[in-house]
Amino acid sequence: MRTHEWIRVSRDRPCRVCGKPDWCTFTADGKLACCMRQQSEKPMANGGWAHRLAADRAAAREGRPIRKKPEVPRRGPDQIFALHRRWADRTSPGAVEGLAAGLGVSAASLLLLGAAWATEQRAWAFPMFDAHRQMIGIRLRSSSGRKWAVRGSKAGLFWPDGVPAEMRSEIVICEGPTDAAAILDLGFDAIGRPSCSGGADLIAALLAEDSKDVIILADADGPGLSGAKRLAKDLLKVARSVRIIRPHRGKDARDWIASGVTHDQVATVIRNARLVRRKQRA
Repeated sequence: MRTHEWIRVSRDRPCRVCGKPDWCTFTADGKLACCMRQQSEKPMANGGWAHRLAADRAAAREGRPIRKKPEVPRRGPDQIFALHRRWADRTSPGAVEGLAAGLGVSAASLLLLGAAWATEQRAWAFPMFDAHRQMIGIRLRSSSGRKWAVRGSKAGLFWPDGVPAEMRSEIVICEGPTDAAAILDLGFDAIGRPSCSGGADLIAALLAEDSKDVIILADADGPGLSGAKRLAKDLLKVARSVRIIRPHRGKDARDWIASGVTHDQVATVIRNARLVRRKQRA
């Protein structure tokens, strides 16, 4: 299978789909864009959506009008909230317990993250929030593990509600709602990113208002570590401290907890992790 070299957008080369200078990527050959804001019919594993660009370039060269895809109607926060509330009200405790058993986490942590059964979608729904805790989207997860978003959603943070005050002095940033549930089960406050490269601006904004000691739990793969390093750099100005850790067993937080790791063992890993510091200019 052919793999693409993906390049991050910038102010000089903004996303050709949403026009923004951050978060999105495009392929080196200029034929594909992965937009983290504008949906398409092709969701990608990192939480964004694939858009083909080759036809637009050809049309522009030949002087033909560019056929733009119709924009997806954006649901407002009130509509997103009402949809999730309807699903949550219809979700039985037994269903959440069944999901928890399959994921290897507790039903209590999944409920803190707003897990609800989306009947029409035949999938589990997790709300996504902006930096001010406003619900801006809903991530869907099928029984097979396929992930996509409710039409019109914005990608946001998986942010648990009702975390005890004594757990809030530091926060563990991980990928996705189910890893966040695993971290909550270990007795740490947690926030899930929408992907290994998403959510940095939202996390920085919430820490600017309520600074904390931050631990970034990177998945044990190349993209996970690269995304963690970029996030650490973005958070240095707003967090009290930043550390990066990786699971000692398995790929991610759920694998780690399945291996039998305890709160004290993870706390030791955190204490022994190096502080991320700004590079000094020569």
